Amino acid sequence: MAGEPKMFRCAIYTRKSTEHGLEQEFNSLDAQRDACEAYIKSQASRGWRALPQHYDDPAYSGGNLDRPALKRLLAVCTENLNPNVLTMKSAQYGARIYDAGSLNLARDRRILVQ
Repeated sequence: MAGEPKMFRCAIYTRKSTEHGLEQEFNSLDAQRDACEAYIKSQASRGWRALPQHYDDPAYSGGNLDRPALKRLLAVCTENLNPNVLTMKSAQYGARIYDAGSLNLARDRRILVQ
């Protein structure tokens, strides 16, 4: 009988670059999170679990890394809590390929793009 799969902890990062639509009851950040949570649930048999913390950056450009939720997420990675990051598109993590790539290499974490 096979043992339980190793837990694969996933932090979900969402971002929207403008305030447009954020006032809606269900907005783009909610849709991104729901899609990521659904994907994680589809992988539950492989040990995937969503962390309960929200890492949302509403109305923040991806043109730089100066974003509060992204900084909190990186701090969690630095503290060796070892989450893997799930985002809808690589552009959510960083608008410039250099930023997303350098974060991935510097933190040695998986950036999973649904």
